[in-house]
Amino acid sequence: MKHLLLITAIALMSGAQTVQAMNLPAFEAQYIVRKGGINVGAATLTYAPIEPNHYRYSLYTRARGITRLFVNTQVRELSEGRIEAGGFKPEYYRYDRKGDSRAGISELFFDRDGMTVTNDVADWPWKMDITDNTIDRVTGPLQVMHDLHHHPEATEFVYKIADGGRLKTWQVTVEGTETVQTPMGQYETIRVRRQDTTTGRETFLWAAPALRYLAVQAEQWDADTRRFRLVLSDLTGLTAEEE
Repeated sequence: MKHLLLITAIALMSGAQTVQAMNLPAFEAQYIVRKGGINVGAATLTYAPIEPNHYRYSLYTRARGITRLFVNTQVRELSEGRIEAGGFKPEYYRYDRKGDSRAGISELFFDRDGMTVTNDVADWPWKMDITDNTIDRVTGPLQVMHDLHHHPEATEFVYKIADGGRLKTWQVTVEGTETVQTPMGQYETIRVRRQDTTTGRETFLWAAPALRYLAVQAEQWDADTRRFRLVLSDLTGLTAEEE
């Protein structure tokens, strides 16, 4: 009897220490894209749980306003996969770009059992070995939401990214707290720096704990030059009450 109670206690302790999969409600976030202080585009970020422990996540970026007179680029990215205790595990990714000289479509098919990813670009597929924590490029901010939620004391994370025929490394560092003003109001945020160790490109995210660590602002930099800034302008399905 004592032996049975001991086993039960150990099992309960182990269960208490297990990180649970993040349970996000469906939401849609709208962002203004700014460059040099001018509104040049818009971005729509959509998340939905499509069945138990699976997700669909997409980002649609397009030119807006007077910018469309000079460039009418549209980029759609889609990721679908499983939700596990360690975060999001993409099984399919699609990149679709239109409106400029870089237009094209590419798809990634993740084989989690074989630990490979197949990249199909212009009907020319190739395979690459991956690690268990490999994700696609669009899922990065979603994984940041998961990691900040489950590991609030951590200051560094490392992500492996299947992108452009290479397995890239993103070094993610929590830099501190900051108050950010958006068209939706003011948010207390955690500032996160994400560095692509392959290219050196840096992306900064301002994640709001009140919104499950959704980024209310993001900036991408090349060296000392800011390429663009995204600022949250509208949000449905995800509120502070969900925290």
